[in-house]
Amino acid sequence: MSFFYLAAVKGDMPVHLLETVVIKRLEYIKAIIANEELSYNEYVVEGSVYDVVGHYTLCIVAILEGREEFTQFIIKGEDSLFRRRLKALSAYDLRSFVKKLLRVIRKLHTEVYFLEPLRTLCQHLMLRDMA
Repeated sequence: MSFFYLAAVKGDMPVHLLETVVIKRLEYIKAIIANEELSYNEYVVEGSVYDVVGHYTLCIVAILEGREEFTQFIIKGEDSLFRRRLKALSAYDLRSFVKKLLRVIRKLHTEVYFLEPLRTLCQHLMLRDMA
């Protein structure tokens, strides 16, 4: 249950494997957007190294590519994947994620505009789940 990409992975990966990870993720995102039947894809297994590497690599590619259409495609696909995974969460998984997110927020040294509302939402979710 670590599909929220709170931290990038570290390490080495051969270029040919990175290419495969990104292509398979693009195919999966395309299938999600087209509402096609999804088959097992080892490169987007929730929380796997391939999943995280594929997510961050596509974000970097979207930034470097600079084409609005491609960027919107990636955002829509990642959003759809996120929503799909979020719907499958149990109450326990959601509470665990909220606790992890609160720990990450506490470690941040910079204050950005969305942190306080996010902190409030997380605290609300934790209290609601306990009630």
